[in-house]
Order: sequence, then C-alpha cells, then structure tokens
Amino acid sequence: MNDGWRKMRGMPLVLGLLGLLGFAILGSACSGSGASPGPPPELHTIDVAGEAANYHGTTDLQTPKLSGADVAMEDYFFTPTVVVGVPETEIELTLRNEGTATHNFSIEDLDIDTDVPAGEARTLSLPVPRIGGYVFFCKYFAASGMRGAINNPSEPAPTATPAP
Repeated sequence: MNDGWRKMRGMPLVLGLLGLLGFAILGSACSGSGASPGPPPELHTIDVAGEAANYHGTTDLQTPKLSGADVAMEDYFFTPTVVVGVPETEIELTLRNEGTATHNFSIEDLDIDTDVPAGEARTLSLPVPRIGGYVFFCKYFAASGMRGAINNPSEPAPTATPAP
C-alpha cells in the first residue's frame, strides 16, 4: 500500500501540468495565429520630395568609395530608402524583389520604369546628380510609402519619425 501511495502522490501534479499544456495548445490553435499576420510593425517615415516614404535606412557610397549597392524591394518599402553617392558619378543598384508582389523602380527625371517580379533582381546604372537628388518609387505601391531617394552629399540627411 505504501508503494502505491508514492506512485499516486505525484499524479495530481502530472495531471495539472498536462491540463495546462493542453490549455496552452488549444489556446494557441484558437487564437488564429498564422491565419492573419496581425498589424504591421510600426513604420518610420521620412519626407521625400514632399511625400512620406517608409524609412529603412541609408547607404552611403562615398566612404569608402563604393560604386554600387543592393536595394531590397519589400512589401511597401525599399531597403535602403536613401542612397548617397559621389556627385557626377555612376552608381550601380541591384534591385532585389524580396516581397510577395511584383514591384517597380521608377525615376521620372531619368525616364526609368522597371518592373521586378517577386524573387527576381535587376541591375541599373544611375547617375548621382551634381545638385539635389532623384526620387525613386514603386509605381504600384507609392501611395503606401514605397519611395526613396538617390542624393548627393549636399542634401540633408533624412530624419525618421514614428508613424502616427
């Protein structure tokens, strides 16, 4: 009888832990996680030619003198959002679409309009202006803040502000 009591003594603890585990599994299954991604992470924006752009960094191609950069095209933003280069030089941007939809890279001042399907890449050679900069954007998602800039160093650095 004594051995039986020792074996049964831990049963309420084991049953309680199993109950909690079952509740946790059931709770996560019913919560819908995976069914909907939830709200997007808080975005920071910068002003690009009077329009809001979802800010995901700046790449400086001046120091050391680099001739190009990778630009990730993701859903609703470019990474980096701003590329700074040496004035009156050519830079090479490799556009990699890491999003789920076809994205676009357009610069109206240079008559550039290039689609990049999801999972693909395109490489473009672009001039860095002597003064000011060029605005680039995705023509499909510009209204959602998918835009950026190619600047020379005389342009002020962007300041990111939290989205409302």
